[in-house]
Amino acid sequence: QALSGAIASRWMLFARHGRAAAKRQVMSRWLVLMSLTRFSCEAAKGAEGSVLSHHNVRRLQLKSSANATDVWICGTAHALDSSKDLARQLVREVKPDVVFLELCVERAMFLSQEKKDTELSKMTLLQALKMRRERQEYANVPLVQFLAGYYQERVAEKIGVELGGEFRGAFEEACAQGVPVVLFDRRLSITTQRAKDVLTRWDKVRLFFELLGGIFWLPGEDEIARILTDQDKLRELMETLGKRYPTLKRVIIDERDRYMMYKLHEFSKNCRSVVAIVGAGHIPGICRIWDEEVTDADMVQLSQSSQHRRKTVPISFVLNARK
Repeated sequence: QALSGAIASRWMLFARHGRAAAKRQVMSRWLVLMSLTRFSCEAAKGAEGSVLSHHNVRRLQLKSSANATDVWICGTAHALDSSKDLARQLVREVKPDVVFLELCVERAMFLSQEKKDTELSKMTLLQALKMRRERQEYANVPLVQFLAGYYQERVAEKIGVELGGEFRGAFEEACAQGVPVVLFDRRLSITTQRAKDVLTRWDKVRLFFELLGGIFWLPGEDEIARILTDQDKLRELMETLGKRYPTLKRVIIDERDRYMMYKLHEFSKNCRSVVAIVGAGHIPGICRIWDEEVTDADMVQLSQSSQHRRKTVPISFVLNARK
């Protein structure tokens, strides 16, 4: 019934307003999916000279630190190869005491994956669903999360890029300098569970079919590249997500902004300078709340599943790259 309603609404829209209106709705839904699959829409275009003045780099200061720590935050596009060069150059130029990456222990595999053709991107949807059913490693992966990953692989394959290249670039440069690396994002499983808990049943159905629609009606390569390099689309993406799924935006964007801001404060107190590599979509939120106080109690609440309410201690995964 839900599928029939979705198809009927699409054809009614086309009949009433024509091809242009239908395309606008498809692109609006695609922007929502881009935010869910962790793409950022602000491209890391190359800058001449110092990357410190790059439009995707922000400088903040830790006022509570006796050493006045400089915090350099690099906003990247996870789906653009140019972001890898920007992240690497920033670490090379700043020579920080610590490098922070918007990853968690559950996504640390991004640091070791070499560029290669992924299995999912080569499969049809039915083949991917069959693989999910047969392979043990996908047994506990929710269907919506699996579809989001499949969608991400399809987009990356379509525009011919390497996912997570900016994290590997910064990590490799940190290792070359002997600088420790901190994975300071909230665990993916916690974010997924909290998102699941705040969505209504109708939101879940709507999101499921929007994922399916995004897979079958993927924009062209030129259209994807235009969106990923348009700074105005970043604001449009956040506004669209906030309007269609306000509780979901709070969980996957706002809460993680606050979580990562706290971790930057916690690990940077005795440092001269640090570099943080995050998706460009997190830059406005982190900068806006930078001087706000986040207590340990707030962090414990942000670090637990909203369904089970398990009392956990917020931790970050530290990789010691010193030689």
